[in-house]
Amino acid sequence: MIILTVRDCKMREVIKTYIIVIIIAGMAVALSLFTFIPPCIFYGIIGIPCPACGLTRAFLQLFQFNIQGAFHYHPLFFLVPFIPLLMHEKIPLRIKTISSITLIILFFVAYIVRMILFFPHTAPMNINEDAILIQLIYLLRS
Repeated sequence: MIILTVRDCKMREVIKTYIIVIIIAGMAVALSLFTFIPPCIFYGIIGIPCPACGLTRAFLQLFQFNIQGAFHYHPLFFLVPFIPLLMHEKIPLRIKTISSITLIILFFVAYIVRMILFFPHTAPMNINEDAILIQLIYLLRS
């Protein structure tokens, strides 16, 4: 007879969360590798990179054991696996809130610095000439 404890159930929830994240990431990788559609809706519509831009490529570099390349594509890629842990019930709400706000601030500071240093010509912070908004701007100018 198998008896599941509360701890086992919580661990299953954490594992389920990671599996969902891995499936979504895998779909994003497949979408970007096998089609010409950018996996980021923000980048595809507006034409400028979002704060998470480069994370997929950073993890692809990490899986190829290219740590320097991973940091080039997104310097905060190593924080992403900790995000689902913030959903765990045993973590006090105050710590969850402080951690979430800190992560958001870190991502936006990194985004601003990356936009200043690399936009619009260096990947992953390059402009998407095929984006809907960019095409509308070109259309209105002509």
